Amino acid sequence: MRSTASVCITFLTTTIPLGAVYAKPLNDNNGGLLGGSTLFICCALVLILNIALLAWVAKDANSRGTSAGAWLLIVLLFGLLGLLAYLVARPQGRLIACPNCSRQRPITSLVCPHCGYREGSIPRT
Repeated sequence: MRSTASVCITFLTTTIPLGAVYAKPLNDNNGGLLGGSTLFICCALVLILNIALLAWVAKDANSRGTSAGAWLLIVLLFGLLGLLAYLVARPQGRLIACPNCSRQRPITSLVCPHCGYREGSIPRT
């Protein structure tokens, strides 16, 4: 989870300054306020959507037992193409709660990727 936080912090520290630079007032009849603020709002919305997307990818990758850090980096660098690659490559199937740790795991997985509980064995308490 530490890698998720570092990727998000890196993304925030590079995107917000760029949005502020490009949100300069444009020359129009209203003094440029509308053009610059619209661009800044669009940059902020893109930033919020990217953070939500990265959070979902991290959560889903952890639930399915794959490397969340690697997929975060791929989605961060390649955007929509990275997301499509993740959706194709991730383990398919529904998620169920592990009887031992109660975290989500793929229904097709015999061993929980979080706690190592093997299907059919006695849950640890």
